[in-house]
Amino acid sequence: MIIIVYKQSKMAKQCSKCGISKDYTQFSKCNRNKDGHQYHCKECNNKDNQRFRDELDPGYMHRWFTKHKDKWNEYYKKYSTVGNINTIYSYTNPKGEIYIGLTRRKRIKFRFAEHKKQFQFRNGLFPLLHASMNKWGYDNHTIEVVHQSEGTKYEGRILESEFILLYKSKGISLNVQN
Repeated sequence: MIIIVYKQSKMAKQCSKCGISKDYTQFSKCNRNKDGHQYHCKECNNKDNQRFRDELDPGYMHRWFTKHKDKWNEYYKKYSTVGNINTIYSYTNPKGEIYIGLTRRKRIKFRFAEHKKQFQFRNGLFPLLHASMNKWGYDNHTIEVVHQSEGTKYEGRILESEFILLYKSKGISLNVQN
């Protein structure tokens, strides 16, 4: 008689911080650990990192950017260079009001990071959007890509204006101009 034993593969891992079992995709990779993943889930790591930046050492990032300016500029040039793709994106608040923006960056996350930084340090650059973020909180806004197309910057601006006018006609725009 032959007995076949199937070894079950682990599909979930328990976070040692929050104690919740999550899929392995919710854990960052770490070659030092036996299973190849960190002990804490990405969500817990993000909370710890945010706490460090906000409470424990708020000046850390400024010091890091000052010290590693060349390294950061090289990285920024590589990943944020302008392409010929016009990306129209939106920020939607819980009330359903929408801000429309345009970026030509290859990595759209850079544009979103810029918005967050402008909100934190130069509140008022986009008055209606920043007022909405003050009221609802930055993280309570949904960010999504509305449209992407190849073209010139001028064509992108026209497209952006059309979207802004559409939302203004519905009375839900957070854009000031047009």
